[in-house]
Amino acid sequence: MAEPRYTAADGRLAWVTDSGDPAVVAVDVERGTIVRRIKLKQWPRHLARHGDTLVVSLGTASPELAIVRAGDVRYRKAPFPVHDVGFAPDGRLWLTSGEQDSIWVGRTLRAGSPPQHVTFLNGRAYVTSGDDGTLRTHSLDGAVLHRLRIPIGSYNVQYGADRVFTPSLNKGTLTVVDGPTVRVARSSHDACLMHA
Repeated sequence: MAEPRYTAADGRLAWVTDSGDPAVVAVDVERGTIVRRIKLKQWPRHLARHGDTLVVSLGTASPELAIVRAGDVRYRKAPFPVHDVGFAPDGRLWLTSGEQDSIWVGRTLRAGSPPQHVTFLNGRAYVTSGDDGTLRTHSLDGAVLHRLRIPIGSYNVQYGADRVFTPSLNKGTLTVVDGPTVRVARSSHDACLMHA
């Protein structure tokens, strides 16, 4: 891969977006080998997987989405310029914006400043707005349940070990939702949890 970006994994297979050679790539994680490469018409960024479907945003504010099923790629117009994509546990597709204060969950809802990112845990959606320094907790139908102040620059958001994490590019911190915020570096872009 030329420029691997983001990953959607399930068991042995991980799908990775390659921004250097516009494609989504399937990697056998046990063998460390590429088993499939699917070309896309624009450079991909965030992606989400549900069953045999991949949804890929094309760029940081994508006017359309790539929908990949069984190696077939179709393109669908987005409701607004999309940044991040995610599937909720109930199968609903969530989209965040790269250019406006909106998210989409079957309908467009007001959100914090773009770009926003989304993750899911325990029947809730967590949406960050790094420019605002906010993390909103939503029910899966989109209703806002809680707002939390987080360090400015906390864009990406992940979950693991029954916790939600958001790193800050600006402050170099890692915030654990319902836990501490710790400084980890001069700048922190992403986080992942390793299972022993």
